[in-house]
Parts: sequence; C-alpha cells; structure tokens
Amino acid sequence: MRDFMAITGPTTSGKTQLSIAVAEALDSEIICMDSRQVYRGMDIGTDKVSPEHRHRVPHHGLDLRNPDEFYSAGQFGRDARYYIEEISGRGRVPLLVGGTGLFLRSLTHPIFKQPDIDVARLQALRGFMAKRPRAELERWVGALDSGRAEFAQEGGPQRLGRTIEVALLTGRSLSWWHSQGTSDREPLKGLIVVLDKDREELDRRIDARVTRMAAEG
Repeated sequence: MRDFMAITGPTTSGKTQLSIAVAEALDSEIICMDSRQVYRGMDIGTDKVSPEHRHRVPHHGLDLRNPDEFYSAGQFGRDARYYIEEISGRGRVPLLVGGTGLFLRSLTHPIFKQPDIDVARLQALRGFMAKRPRAELERWVGALDSGRAEFAQEGGPQRLGRTIEVALLTGRSLSWWHSQGTSDREPLKGLIVVLDKDREELDRRIDARVTRMAAEG
C-alpha cells in the first residue's frame, strides 16, 4: 500500500499544472515540497503557488517560516508525516509536489534527528560563507568532514554550506551525526512521478518565467 503520491522534477518542468489536474481528479490535497516556498514574503521570487490554485486545491507546507528562520529536511519530514496522516484520515490522497529531492528522501529514507543549531549564529555564518569563493568552501569541507567531502563537493552551494554549518555550529561533522543518529520512523512508500524536459526547453521556460516574475515585481 502506498502512503502518498509525489510529483517532482526540475524547475519549469510542469509540476504545478499537472499536480492541480491530478489533485482535482483524485480528490487530493497537496503538500508543498519546495525548500524556498516554506518562507513567508517570498511569493514572487519563488514563484509560489497562486491563490487561485490554492482555492481550487488545499495546499499544505507553505509560508511556515520567516526568511531568517531555519527549516531543515528533517523538519519537513516530521511536518509532512503529520500532513499525510491528516489528509489520509479525511479519506483523501496526499500529493507531494516540488523539486527538493532531500525533502522527499526524508520520507522514503528517514534521516537522523536534527542537531540543535543557534539560528543567529547560523545566519551570521551563512552571510559570511556567501562572500567566500566556492573553492574555499570546498577546502573547508575537506578539512571539517573528509568523509563527506566528495559528496558535498559534487553538489551545489547548499550541500557545501550544510556540511560546514553542522560541523562548525555543533562541534561534530555531518558524517558523525549520520553515523550516530538513526531515525525512529519507518520509511514511507510513495508512487513517485518524475517529470523531465530536454535542456533547451527547460532553459526557454526558465527565461520566460524570470521575465514574468520581473514584470510582477
């Protein structure tokens, strides 16, 4: 038995349009799976789901934090499990929609309990790292968490930053936390649909979206 459905894929691959059609056809409620749309006041910059779509289909997981507050994949996993249970209890289908793969993975492969991190120190560190070149951040990762260095260096700035943040602000590497912390939650099973488009089409769609977002302010 499946616990949820999910629609994921890269930016502008058509997730929103498909999810609304699927939700209306299957009597679903949507759980947002986007690491930026959880923040309030960032509607245009994140191309947040429109009020019209929210009126047509109930949405969960939007506008949960202020931009200066921390929100992790582990927290998403806990929130999403609550939404899934509530939606299923109403006899409806939980439909996760978004492109943040780590959020989805937190349900199918539960991760360790998030270590406590001081938000003020975290924001100060992020501001400092934003001014450093990538090559320097990669050296930091190698020094702070050699066991995760290759994985982190293959990813984007968020993966590098996360590795550095945990090591500096908790006193333990992210690799150590992974090895020590096991989740007390069972993995969930989902029917997962991954959308894709060729690179040129995605680039064209992204250009069109940026132009529209700029026009909207």
